[in-house]
Amino acid sequence: MVDNTLTNELIYAADPEMLNDLLNKKFVIPMLDKVETIEDMQVASEMMGRIVGYLQFLTPVYTILEIRTQNYKDSGEKTEYKLMMQRRNVVKSVCDTLNKQRETLSRMVTIKQEINKEISMF
Repeated sequence: MVDNTLTNELIYAADPEMLNDLLNKKFVIPMLDKVETIEDMQVASEMMGRIVGYLQFLTPVYTILEIRTQNYKDSGEKTEYKLMMQRRNVVKSVCDTLNKQRETLSRMVTIKQEINKEISMF
């Protein structure tokens, strides 16, 4: 799901602003406006699967960034500490966005299923 050019070490060393742009372009996907058809539900399901894969990649990266951030703080390396903290915050922000997207897609599918149940009752 993640191409080989985006390595953990690249993330750990990247300029925070560049990292923000890179991760948002690579992982944050355009959302569906609505889920009305079976095809829309299939697309939403595929999108949720992609998002979960992205989170499986980014979550351990975030954990390592937290560890390295603490290590730099403990060692007194203020510049590296601040940079690592910014990288960690970027990854957390992308993970938060992905989780919101996954939750929204799930809700959209659930609402459509409930509407279909109500319609079939009449």
